[in-house]
Amino acid sequence: MSLYNTKTPWLQPEAYYSLSLQRYSMATHSHPRCEIMYVLSGRSAVEADGKRHELSHGQYIFLDEGVPHRLSINDPRGCSIMNIEFACRADSGAACVRGALAACPSVQAFFRAAKPYFTANGRESFGSVMKDLVAQLERGNTPDTRFLIGNLLERTICELAEASAKEKTSGSLIYVRRAAAYLEEHCTETVTVEDAAREAGVNRSYLQALFHREFGCGVMAYVNRLRINRAKFLLTNTSMRQIDIAEEVGFNSRQNFALAFTKTAGVSPSVFRRQTSSGFSVKTDDFKLVP
Repeated sequence: MSLYNTKTPWLQPEAYYSLSLQRYSMATHSHPRCEIMYVLSGRSAVEADGKRHELSHGQYIFLDEGVPHRLSINDPRGCSIMNIEFACRADSGAACVRGALAACPSVQAFFRAAKPYFTANGRESFGSVMKDLVAQLERGNTPDTRFLIGNLLERTICELAEASAKEKTSGSLIYVRRAAAYLEEHCTETVTVEDAAREAGVNRSYLQALFHREFGCGVMAYVNRLRINRAKFLLTNTSMRQIDIAEEVGFNSRQNFALAFTKTAGVSPSVFRRQTSSGFSVKTDDFKLVP
């Protein structure tokens, strides 16, 4: 059932996956579940109702039930995506949207708009919610995880509502998207705030303010995030030496790479490589079904 049907207010996760790969093409399909695809790093495209939407680091698409869609990836540097699908039920589930509908004007407006799908720039908090949801689903069906999953789903709806409203009212998003797409394409090269501002068509200070509002960081910190995400992909999926990875993702020395990586990831590149013995699942038909 549709997320916007108030007669089915209970949300229940039914499937999820994470994948990391360079090329992929999914057949067009639809299903009776709502779906969120969130790009952790790299670039991908989603066709929804016949329209193509380019997605890069930190961006996502929400799809209501029944929307025909297909995912495609063609990024030689690798693209990592997280996906969660949930059903809307009449009687029971992990979370109920009635509380948010009663308390939050943004959620009320979101349900009135009833967009079958939309794309948005995910704030840092939205990415954290997606990662936490997958982590709790991985832990299995326990009283603790059920409670946390319910809270995270309710927060997801609030995040979607805020993003939908911002998408409608904020013309400045076009500048952020232009700059973010440029940085995604050129982050392994020597880039500056001025380069991104010129590409977006705004001045340097305004772009910095927009990035702080949308991503919670400045332009060059955003570039470092992109580089570190690419480095994570290479550390996880290749046997490249760290010095070669540093050069590949845009750092001028292994030392600078190690410092930036540790600051962002919380562990050194060597520890990260040991902790991640393999990448995400490559086949999206290998869904992990929620018990």
